[in-house]
Amino acid sequence: MLRKRVMASSSIVIFYATGSKQIRGVLVPDSDEELKALNPKAPAGETMLTVPAFVSPQRGIFDPANNQYVIDCVTQATGMTPPDPSCAVVDANGVVEAVIAADETLDALPGKTLVQAYSPEIVRGCTYDGRTKQFTVPEQVFPATTDRQGQPVPERIVPAKLLTRAVADGKVL
Repeated sequence: MLRKRVMASSSIVIFYATGSKQIRGVLVPDSDEELKALNPKAPAGETMLTVPAFVSPQRGIFDPANNQYVIDCVTQATGMTPPDPSCAVVDANGVVEAVIAADETLDALPGKTLVQAYSPEIVRGCTYDGRTKQFTVPEQVFPATTDRQGQPVPERIVPAKLLTRAVADGKVL
């Protein structure tokens, strides 16, 4: 059986936000020659980090799904763990329209405000108070129904909840 030889670059390039250290992208060239030909440059507000390609023992090539390797490289280079890239897209009325991967200091959406989503509970429909810098999860009403056995389940109301940021030493936890 003939095996096709896979050419792989010995390096990958990681782009991260200079300020927040958030990972912005990873360039995985097919070969060292391709990396030289591409001659990548970091965009404004970003830093470029070239590191050895992590070779997956299972696949024999760089595994772009290995996010932990990329996170570890940025952490080692900067002394800071990259933050979660989740940002809430907030409209002019303070309502969260979506949660996307972005950096609030580098990215912008016309007519919207990007705010770091510091809790997994921040979802579409939450509200954001720009003065207090806090999100509120709206009240949820689950109507009366029946369970799988046909037993009645009464209406349930989950009250609105204010989400606060846990901060220690100036860092959001």
